Amino acid sequence: MNSNFRLFLRLVLLLSAICLFTGCELKSKPIDIGPTGPRPKMGLKLKVVEGEKYMKEPFWEEYERTLLIMSVKPESPAAAAGVLTGDLLLKIDGQPVHGMQDSIFIMRQKSPGSSLLLDLYRNHETKQFGIDLKP
Repeated sequence: MNSNFRLFLRLVLLLSAICLFTGCELKSKPIDIGPTGPRPKMGLKLKVVEGEKYMKEPFWEEYERTLLIMSVKPESPAAAAGVLTGDLLLKIDGQPVHGMQDSIFIMRQKSPGSSLLLDLYRNHETKQFGIDLKP
């Protein structure tokens, strides 16, 4: 047999023995992406909108894209705060929201029972709504 092949077999045998005796797992461990418990919910269905329809509005220079509230779940935290279908979601806790990823990132940092502040655009004016999140 080739000496390189014998060396390879010895190495495989040695690594197998180490894993067997030290309890090594061949499977990878999951990556920690933050809390995995219950996630807070606002009760909103959202859609990304571009500036075409709202281009004449004064806020649009800062927000070329934002989220349109397509529906508000009855008896949800958002409904209790007064959020309506058709509102534009501009900011969550003071952080601009330009798409779904922004809102998901912010919401993942929240826990059930915490609160947040939404900046919404409705009827040509910006309004703020405080929301108490529930699981």
